[in-house]
Amino acid sequence: MEVKLDGKRALVTGAGKGFGREIAKRIAECGAETFALSRTQEDLDSLKSEVPNINIINVDLQDWDKTREEVISKYDICK
Repeated sequence: MEVKLDGKRALVTGAGKGFGREIAKRIAECGAETFALSRTQEDLDSLKSEVPNINIINVDLQDWDKTREEVISKYDICK
């Protein structure tokens, strides 16, 4: 089954490893503008090398105010 997500945006948490990483990759492959969040920069760099069109954001979701600031400042979303 082919899924088209062109024109959509997706924010995926836990995108550095495991299910979150695979979900982020698949959503990006389906055409959505994908924002991958993780606490580990090395994992995000690796993901970006696999999926060059993915947007990566290194944050700790426990600090929601800082997370929101990072997302808005880098990509002008979540206003």
